Amino acid sequence: MATYTIQEIEVDRLLLDVRNPRHDILEKQNETLAEIILDQKSKLLKLAKDMVDFGINPSELAIVIPNGDDNDKFIVLEGNRRLAAIQLLCDPTLAKLGYDVNSINAFKLHSESYKKDPVQKLRCVVFNRREDANHWIELRHTGENEGKGIVGWGAKEKARFNELQGKPSSALQVLEFVRKNANLTDKEKEALKKPNFSSIQRLVSDPDVREVLGIDITDGYVTTNLPPDEIINGLTKLVMDIATQTKSVDDIRHKDDRADYMSEFTEEFLPDSNVTPIGTWKIQSQTSPIKPRIIPSVIVSSTTTGKKSVPLSTSRLTLIPPKCALIIKNPIRINKIYKELRGLEVKGYENACAITFRVFLELSVENYAKGKNIIFHDNDSLAKKIDKVGKYMESNKLMSTNELKPIRVACSTPDNLVSTNTLNAYVHNPNLLPRADDLKLTWDNFEKFFETMWP
Repeated sequence: MATYTIQEIEVDRLLLDVRNPRHDILEKQNETLAEIILDQKSKLLKLAKDMVDFGINPSELAIVIPNGDDNDKFIVLEGNRRLAAIQLLCDPTLAKLGYDVNSINAFKLHSESYKKDPVQKLRCVVFNRREDANHWIELRHTGENEGKGIVGWGAKEKARFNELQGKPSSALQVLEFVRKNANLTDKEKEALKKPNFSSIQRLVSDPDVREVLGIDITDGYVTTNLPPDEIINGLTKLVMDIATQTKSVDDIRHKDDRADYMSEFTEEFLPDSNVTPIGTWKIQSQTSPIKPRIIPSVIVSSTTTGKKSVPLSTSRLTLIPPKCALIIKNPIRINKIYKELRGLEVKGYENACAITFRVFLELSVENYAKGKNIIFHDNDSLAKKIDKVGKYMESNKLMSTNELKPIRVACSTPDNLVSTNTLNAYVHNPNLLPRADDLKLTWDNFEKFFETMWP
């Protein structure tokens, strides 16, 4: 076994390793520093800032060997990033070797703070030869190595650590809420031992998902203003779908994927939209079993699709509410427009939403009319086309007169914010700026009409 010593070595006696595996073999120290900068970029800047704020990590010692040409100096085999960051903090002009002006200025700013209490020495493990240190360096950088190396934390361990530090994970809060309060079978409890924690986090982090399930995040805590029996079924389904791998990472990776998933939540899994809100409370404070408002027929492996009406709201981020799911198989282009529109946030993209909504509306109406043999003429306006489709729906008892009223108001009142005339102006009038809330309200007025066209 190779011998070593622990020594405190002055920083100016330490040399960067020109044979560092992070880059090709070099000859000069400045070349080596430049390569580290090019390889690490913003990571090195963040490390330098962390050193200024917290100092050198005392749990990680640098590994060094004597420099063959000058025994008064040592080559750093492990810890080159730390040494590079220290060199840049000592002399921020070295940042010119690879950083832009903004990063150079950032190093100058950090350097001012660093020089008030600079690192004079580094605690190092000193080996006689490079070969003697190779085993430990390999374990440090090549993963777990069946337990011989560093065993990293998964999402669940990170969440629990954060919770111990007063930083609760929203995914862990939801998981524990279900585990403690849902009426789970032994099979379901077993599945909860090793869920895909990051997938639960991805879902809970989506504000549209939270809106559907009746929860929110306040100061890092998952909260709700609904009674526990209103949210238990939805959260249980979400957690169990992930834990039992009914839903994979690919199923909920993108925003429109998550919206599609939420459309699978039938009424028994959703809060009652008419329930009276109560005071906001943290779900982690609930520690006794909850009897659901509706006993679900199945939670594990539930793939039943369905829809639930919700009150009009402009608090959502997207034009289309997450609970509204239209089944559009053909034409493919209309389906793609629908998916793009469903995933696009309105705020900041009002023009894109307005124009895309206008296109989606007309293409949907024309496609529906073609399938039902409703005759359009070449000079028919969009309002006229909608009116013909509306009359067909009413005569066939697909929509009632009351349900069609907002559609007819939109077609007959040119200056109304939700009118087809306004939608046309969004496309052709350079002086009319669409507003996010107006667009969402327009969708709400047309939603039943769309659901009837795309059942």
